[in-house]
Amino acid sequence: MTRAARVVEVAGEVDLSTAHLLVEFVEMFGVHSAGPVHLDLSRVTFFSAHGISAVLRVSGLVAAAGGRLTVCDPAPCVRRLLALTGVDAGLDLDAAGRTDALHAWAARTAADRERG
Repeated sequence: MTRAARVVEVAGEVDLSTAHLLVEFVEMFGVHSAGPVHLDLSRVTFFSAHGISAVLRVSGLVAAAGGRLTVCDPAPCVRRLLALTGVDAGLDLDAAGRTDALHAWAARTAADRERG
């Protein structure tokens, strides 16, 4: 059975005071079973080394559950730091801007669930 993809949207700053929240959210809601996880970082306004650590931890959690993490449409501040550190080479990055399609898919999925 193929699991439906989950979309995790992140907005604002990902730094010392917030990065752990991303990991905790994914631990609670995103990785209990195998399946793709799309991490939408298009609305991130600031991204620190703590953000890199959080993304790597999330990637490890998803992989350990048998899933695959895709970082979608990372904001320029995210792309720059991932590239400068070389972390981008080890991640599945989709910088082509699939964010709108993911939002549309998430809205359809939510509507389908509400209908039962």
